[in-house]
Amino acid sequence: MRSLSIKTRLLLLVGSLLILFVAAAGFLVLRMKASNESLGLLYNDRVVSTERLKHVGDGYNEIVDIAHKVGSAQMTPAAGAAQVKVAQAKAATNWKAYLATDIDDAERVLIGQAAPLMARADAVTAELLVALGK
Repeated sequence: MRSLSIKTRLLLLVGSLLILFVAAAGFLVLRMKASNESLGLLYNDRVVSTERLKHVGDGYNEIVDIAHKVGSAQMTPAAGAAQVKVAQAKAATNWKAYLATDIDDAERVLIGQAAPLMARADAVTAELLVALGK
């Protein structure tokens, strides 16, 4: 080491520090990429799923609101039937989209509880459509 000039020693020192810096930056970029992918999965499987469930509930709530409006003569039966079909399609589309996401075991239990209730609500909606004259 004594035979190396000061210039060479400084270049080796700066070069080795630069190599360490580039290696650390590369590692951080890889970790950031993994974190972004993980956050993307979390967003798509939790936040978007929650939003879809809200739209399912909104669809059923709209059906109830439409029934009340038709019952109080604020809406004609024909217009009510058309809006019920739109709300029913909205709920069904969002429910299918929710079921297409990654679902864990706790959610499967809740889906098992919700499915018969939704089937009953769909049957009542079908009766409403018959009463509204489709």
